[in-house]
Amino acid sequence: MLNSIFGKAIWDRKIGLFATSLGMFVFALLFTVLHESFAGEITRFANIVPSELSAFVGDMSAAATPEGFLAVELYSLFLPFAVAITGIAFASKAIGREEDSGTLELLLASPISRSKIIWQKLAAIKTTLFIVAFSAFLGVVLGKALFVFDVNLKNVALASLSVFLLGMVYAMASLAAQGLTGKTSVGSGIGAGLLVLTYAANIVSKLVDNLEGVRYFSPFYYLDVSGVLNGNGELVNFAVLLGITAIFYVMAHIGFVNRDTGV
Repeated sequence: MLNSIFGKAIWDRKIGLFATSLGMFVFALLFTVLHESFAGEITRFANIVPSELSAFVGDMSAAATPEGFLAVELYSLFLPFAVAITGIAFASKAIGREEDSGTLELLLASPISRSKIIWQKLAAIKTTLFIVAFSAFLGVVLGKALFVFDVNLKNVALASLSVFLLGMVYAMASLAAQGLTGKTSVGSGIGAGLLVLTYAANIVSKLVDNLEGVRYFSPFYYLDVSGVLNGNGELVNFAVLLGITAIFYVMAHIGFVNRDTGV
């Protein structure tokens, strides 16, 4: 029964998971193909675009290197948002769908404890986000094997891990909101709102000197894919993302286990 909760949660989202993962894989592979052709153009473009643009996409001048190209084109914005949105959508409905459809009553009436139910849902969320995040890594692996794209695969894997942890932050925020309120809309709304606000906070902290300290409140600050891809990533950034994820999960766990669901 425990395995069926985990398996059903994955199976119910198989089409979306396949499509998203395939998209990340193809985009990553495409970037490895395009880099050699566009490296010179990127350097010239970096010299004419406003410096403020780097707050959104990273250091454009560094995109002439494979590591910088991945950081700017894939790992700073595109992949993180894809993983985060996938996590929010999944987590807000992980238990919410059961409540909305009435099947949660049947599940809670079985010998399975609430703690075991939410643990299985957590495992399904983690598996989904891991697959999406590392689909991009596999695309880079294939691209390096087929084309001229000299990048350290260990660093790329760590960058994917960092994106995975970022996605888990917003997924667990959604799970916590849903677990505490019992409302799917609240879970998705809190997760999406937090994603937008914290991303904006990270951007503003780069553009306004007096608000530089705001960056420490944004999970995007701890993503630091540019440093990770260049072999300069710091373990503390991974620890912070993991710690925030754990706090939100504890909130979700306590909320779901103790909330009156009418069963």
